[in-house]
Amino acid sequence: VQVYDNSSNLHSNVTTNSTTTNITLKNLTAGVVYKAKAEAFTQAGVGPSTNFVNILIGKKMVLNLII
Repeated sequence: VQVYDNSSNLHSNVTTNSTTTNITLKNLTAGVVYKAKAEAFTQAGVGPSTNFVNILIGKKMVLNLII
């Protein structure tokens, strides 16, 4: 899972195993729109990426997000 901030800087790059169903993103900044995408990797190589999902962190929201 790759997460980018609103300046297209890589915020997080998280590798998980095949049974993981969520991840926790930390150190998010209120008011920033983040974009997240996922791709699978197997012995055959990297699969296609998902479409980006926009994540808006509001000023009163918790700054750690489980996706």
